[in-house]
Amino acid sequence: MNKSTFYSLSLSTTLLLLALGGTLLIAPHLLADYAPIQPGWQSNLGGAVLIALSFIYYASMVLDYTTKNRQIIGFICAGILSIVCYYIWKLGFFTESIWLGTVILALLLSPWAKIRLFDWLQIATLVANLIIGASMLAYPGWVARDMPALHYEPMRISMAVGFMASAFIAIISGLYAEYKKKEQWHLLSIPWILWVLLAGLHENILQIFIASSAILGLLSSEIVPWEKVILRESKNIGRRFFHIVRGGESVSLVIVLSMLTAAEHLLPASTRAIQTLREIGLYSMLIVAIVGLVLTIVLNLSLNGLFSGLNGDNYLQFGADEAGGLFSFLRSLLSEPFRSSQELLKKNAWQQREYERLLTQMVAGEKRRMSQLNLLQQLNLELETVLDPPVSAQLTANAVQTTLGGELCAVLEFDSERNEMSLLATSGPAAHSIPPGYRQGTQSGLIGRAARLRRSQLVTDTRLDPEYIPFEHHNILSELVVPILFYNQLKGCIVIDHSNSQAFDDSDIRTLETIALRLVSSWQRSDHDQRLTRLIQAGVNLSTTLEVEAVISQIAEIAKKTLDARFVFVALVDKGGGFTRVAQAGYAPTLSSILNSDPEGNTLIQTVLNQVGPMRVRDVRKRFSSTPTGSNDLRTMLAVPIRLRQSNIGVVLAFGKLGANAFNENDEALGNLLTSQAAAAVETTWLYQELRSMLNTATQLYQLSTRVIQAEQLTDAAAAIAETTYQLIHAQAAGIALFNSQGVIEAQVQIDSNGLQPGTRHPMDLIRQTLRSGQNIIVSGENELAQVCVPLQTPRHQYGALWIEVPEKNWSNARFSDNLHTLANQAAIALERSILLSETRQQAEQIEAAFHELEITYDQTLIALSSALDARDRETEGHSIRVARLTCMLGQHMGFDATQLKMLERGAILHDIGKIGISDTILLKPGTLNKEEWKTMRLHPDIGARIIEGIPFLQEILPIIRYHQERWDGSGYPLGLKGAEIPLAARIFAVVDAYDALTTDRPYRTKITTKEALEYLREKSGELFDPEIIVAFEQLIKSGGEKLT
Repeated sequence: MNKSTFYSLSLSTTLLLLALGGTLLIAPHLLADYAPIQPGWQSNLGGAVLIALSFIYYASMVLDYTTKNRQIIGFICAGILSIVCYYIWKLGFFTESIWLGTVILALLLSPWAKIRLFDWLQIATLVANLIIGASMLAYPGWVARDMPALHYEPMRISMAVGFMASAFIAIISGLYAEYKKKEQWHLLSIPWILWVLLAGLHENILQIFIASSAILGLLSSEIVPWEKVILRESKNIGRRFFHIVRGGESVSLVIVLSMLTAAEHLLPASTRAIQTLREIGLYSMLIVAIVGLVLTIVLNLSLNGLFSGLNGDNYLQFGADEAGGLFSFLRSLLSEPFRSSQELLKKNAWQQREYERLLTQMVAGEKRRMSQLNLLQQLNLELETVLDPPVSAQLTANAVQTTLGGELCAVLEFDSERNEMSLLATSGPAAHSIPPGYRQGTQSGLIGRAARLRRSQLVTDTRLDPEYIPFEHHNILSELVVPILFYNQLKGCIVIDHSNSQAFDDSDIRTLETIALRLVSSWQRSDHDQRLTRLIQAGVNLSTTLEVEAVISQIAEIAKKTLDARFVFVALVDKGGGFTRVAQAGYAPTLSSILNSDPEGNTLIQTVLNQVGPMRVRDVRKRFSSTPTGSNDLRTMLAVPIRLRQSNIGVVLAFGKLGANAFNENDEALGNLLTSQAAAAVETTWLYQELRSMLNTATQLYQLSTRVIQAEQLTDAAAAIAETTYQLIHAQAAGIALFNSQGVIEAQVQIDSNGLQPGTRHPMDLIRQTLRSGQNIIVSGENELAQVCVPLQTPRHQYGALWIEVPEKNWSNARFSDNLHTLANQAAIALERSILLSETRQQAEQIEAAFHELEITYDQTLIALSSALDARDRETEGHSIRVARLTCMLGQHMGFDATQLKMLERGAILHDIGKIGISDTILLKPGTLNKEEWKTMRLHPDIGARIIEGIPFLQEILPIIRYHQERWDGSGYPLGLKGAEIPLAARIFAVVDAYDALTTDRPYRTKITTKEALEYLREKSGELFDPEIIVAFEQLIKSGGEKLT
């Protein structure tokens, strides 16, 4: 039992306060002998306060109020008890006063001091018993006043000895209990029990209440397990129950008071009867209160038992080491609710813990599965990218080792050629124990067993498995090996080792098997990507190959590498339906011999040619018995037709899949892509050859046209046509005969293997028949040769015929006939052009001579006309010829071409032709012209322009005739143009005309020197004349010297 507690002290205090309060409230007449107390509001108020205080104090204990609150309530109780103690001391109840004083002292000291052996009520009672026993012996008068029955000396001594003996026995039993766990504190209550009996004889209610509170408190210390009564985990529930119980007690108290009040009204004169009823009500109230206290204890024990059972506690012992007895029975009976609820809740708690344990295991399993799912998701995301097998293997090893733990995780790849597993990646603390390049055969160890059986192998204790191959320096107790399969074909395995036994379970197997599927899918994607890359690169090489034989040879090699085939055969259909071009890659003598011997008649090849898509065969020998493979490794086949524009032009046959039993969908897709590239490459070579042939033909035809056109003799043209025909058509012999309009041969040439010949052995009958019909004629000859004769004609004329001797099968070739027709047409056109060109040259020479003669005539006419004009005025005679010559020289100096110079010359000759319309009186007047005469004279540029306008070939000289009198500053006539508005030819002529006028004699003045003329021109530069032309003219004059003077 826990010591240094105040619970029994609190219970005694509560009972005493409750008894005093109930007496004041219900039966105050019982205290009339000790104090002048009568029923009324004072007693009712005091009783109600004491009852309420008792409830509050009891609640502070059982409901585990805070220490501060308990101290405050305890001090209040101590104060009230001090008042009671003072009154009963004055009344002469020394025994009760001594015990109550020790209780008050204990109430005051309990919050501050700790006692190891006893609780506070036991200490207080023990001390009180010692004092009371000694006082009875030392002061007999006190006892006589306190208890009249003790006047008898033997009784008093016996009572004194009883008080003192109970104290000493309690001390001894307390020490004994400290070591033997056996308590006898109820012995302290024996003197008080006798005291209650003595008090009952004298009907001293106050002594009975005080002694009874001491007795009940002492007995509760041994019967009530106070530590289990105090609510610490279920205060809310306990508080509600406490309030319910206290509420019930309050209701019962109200009922009692109501009944007593009613009785007083019904029996106002029966004082004794009313007092008796009050006493009965008091006792009833005390019984109900005590029952309520016990009920509170039981309820608290039950609640604490429930909660301790929930927590799995079992720290309440119920005297298992005691021999039994009344107090043990009572303690056990009182603790039964606690025990029952505790056992029930302990059982429920155990079940709950078991359930929690199972849930924990389930949660741990779920967490493990979630981590595995996260591993799968993360790894799946990482493997979505096309990675090399070593990289994806390392990612897988790292992820598996991180998630599942263990000493080692390794990924191995299967080498089908050597039937071994080779290391790709490792992860974990023991990763360094496996050397790079490690290999293990499939006939030993757990790895070999997993490889052979194609199933996962789990060893929970490697010490019990004889096939396990241990690692040096590492104690591996669990190993899980999962094969990596693709269509049940072994690709590798994943190995994970752990130093603990039973480290892996079925979920780990499923997780690793899923990871193996993801990994092999990544490997397949990587392999497919690599093969696709190789195929694309090979396609680029194919596109640059321009020979059909080289193309199909490359197709065979590419197909072997891309499809991982052991042997590949490629056949291409020619335009005649035969297989003149075949290629193969790999070693398969039986297949090679059969397929090469008769491709056209092979059932397998013909079947594939009739397909529109790929065809996969697991065993060629069963489906095509006529095509033995010669080896079991070659029995599987992938056949893909080469299709070009909805037609099959060839086949690709791949035999024997390396590392697998059959070809798969990826191989089929790659085969389709390969044949598409092959078809494009073949078409490219065909087009190239056709274009090369067409280019060769076009080149030869162009050269033919050039040679024919450039030929000076008709015989040379005929030889060029015959030679080109012989080379282009690949003829045995060829010849040409050209006729004039009278049908006489003008040129004939023949060519054969001996070279060009004059050609006297022409098939003239065939030639004349062809010329008459105007159509091609074919005549079959000996040795499967045919003579073909083609007319050389255009819509304008028929020139002759071209004949050849060729094999008959060549003529059935459309290209052959097209080339021959094209050549004949080109030759005829070239002949016609040559003849027309010759005629055109002759005509051009005649026209050129006539034009030159006409131009000379024109110029002579213009000179004659100018001379006739100059003849009207002897002073200006020769002026037009001089300015024409000097204007041409200035134009040439300024960079004019021949046409422009001719324009300047003609314009200078005819510049004054308008003076024809000026009368001689004005034109030949020796003096100065008047205003009207000048007005008339200024009309001559317009008159000249109107004269020339009707002559087409002189239109370009109009600017000189019309504007030669315009001046740079706009002072000229007829329009007053200035600057760049004046045409350049007119500005040039104006300078020359002024120079000639200055350096020749006129009727109105004599000529000046060249130097003076140039100074005048420079002076008028920018005023009358174009400055740039003045500079150019001055350069011309200075370069000409005195010859121009």
